[in-house]
Amino acid sequence: MSNCQYCNRTFASESSLYSHQKRAKYCLKIQEQKKVIEFTPSFMCQGCEKKFVTKREFNNHENRCYDLLKKNVEARDKEILKLKAIINTHNKEINELKLQHVKEIMQIYRSMNERKEACIEEMAYNKLTALANKEEER
Repeated sequence: MSNCQYCNRTFASESSLYSHQKRAKYCLKIQEQKKVIEFTPSFMCQGCEKKFVTKREFNNHENRCYDLLKKNVEARDKEILKLKAIINTHNKEINELKLQHVKEIMQIYRSMNERKEACIEEMAYNKLTALANKEEER
């Protein structure tokens, strides 16, 4: 049996006592008051701002902290909204380019059609002229 010299709790083993003296907040505060240690938690949860002395306790807390999870989800939601806005902008640009492309193709078809009609008219004129010349020769 081991007794804590700061808070007088009894522990079954030295390792339990050691763990207690390094983790128990009330015992750490007593140690700080007696100037045995300086109680300065070095780990703080970004979600709820709780402070922890050991990294292990901090990690255990951080894995379960609702406030931290909520902040992470909110940050991801904001990022998703930004990405959706970027995608929408790109989709609009793509649609504008498609429309521009269709207009260019329609203009090419119109131009080709105009040339075809001009060619047909020219061929008809040439045929008529040739027929007229044959008629005059007779």
